[in-house]
Amino acid sequence: MAKVQSSNELEMRLVELRDPDWNVRHVASRALVDIGESAVESLALLLEEDDNYLRGAAAKCLGEIGGAGGIGPLIDLFDDENGAVRQEAVRALGHIGVDAVKLLLDRIKDPSTTVQRCVVQALKEIRDPGVSPALQTLANDMDIPAALRWEAKIAVNRLREQPQR
Repeated sequence: MAKVQSSNELEMRLVELRDPDWNVRHVASRALVDIGESAVESLALLLEEDDNYLRGAAAKCLGEIGGAGGIGPLIDLFDDENGAVRQEAVRALGHIGVDAVKLLLDRIKDPSTTVQRCVVQALKEIRDPGVSPALQTLANDMDIPAALRWEAKIAVNRLREQPQR
């Protein structure tokens, strides 16, 4: 019986995440994080919605829940047309941490500089010293835009200065 209640609560919270009242949406997002792994699949589906707020809120919840289930869908948000949604995906991957590093490194040579920049920002948030060589290579790549090289240099310096979370 508890499983049915949990499923009903999940559905109710997903509906509340669309509520026009900010307080209702906030409570719903906290409850979805508390539901945890059981909410990951549904939250990943919300990343495909048209509503920018909804995609950003789902990304934030996935980051706070953590785990590998949300990493791929969050990385896919790097192609999102909305900058706030992309930034929320970066923050979420930063919360997930070292579990996201491999998939992020796989996207570091993406043809889109926006995606590359998001990857660098996420790696900077994760603070895994193991990514320093890849970031250093990017920082020295004269074939990419100067702003991206600069972002990579900042990330390398941050990795040197601050310990891993």
